[in-house]
This record gives sequence, C-alpha cells and structure tokens, in this order.
Amino acid sequence: MAIQAVQLNKERCEVALMSLFGQIDEDGSGRITISEFEAHFEDGAVKALLHALELEVTDAWTPFMMLDQDGAMTSMLRSSSTAACT
Repeated sequence: MAIQAVQLNKERCEVALMSLFGQIDEDGSGRITISEFEAHFEDGAVKALLHALELEVTDAWTPFMMLDQDGAMTSMLRSSSTAACT
C-alpha cells in the first residue's frame, strides 16, 4: 500500500510539473529557456511548486540550473519533471 501511495504521488507530481512547464514553454519547443523561466518566476504556480519541492530560492537561476541537466541553458520538460519528482 505504501509503495502504491508513493507511486501515485510521483505520478501526480509529474502531471503537475508537465502542466506548469507547458505554460512556461511559451514557444512550444519542449524546452524551457532561462528567459522563459525568469518571465514566470514570480507566478504563484511557480512559487507554489518551488515551495512544494522545499526549495527556498530568491532568484530564478538557482532552480533553473538544478533542472538544466545538459548545461545547454535549457531544461527539457520530461527529464526535468521526472528528476524533480523522485
């Protein structure tokens, strides 16, 4: 039962992140640039997400760099949501 609850929570987290990332990805490229992330950093949904992930940050760079897995200054939606929800 506990394993199922953890899996369900992970799935809910991924769905929420994919939805939020879809809103931030203004050009529909499937990647979020630092410019797109900065433009939405003050949004209530982004702040709530960072709080839920227990990240207390004062700038957009810190969480963005945590999600930028390949160093290309972009963050892929699928890989970032999976990594953040584990």
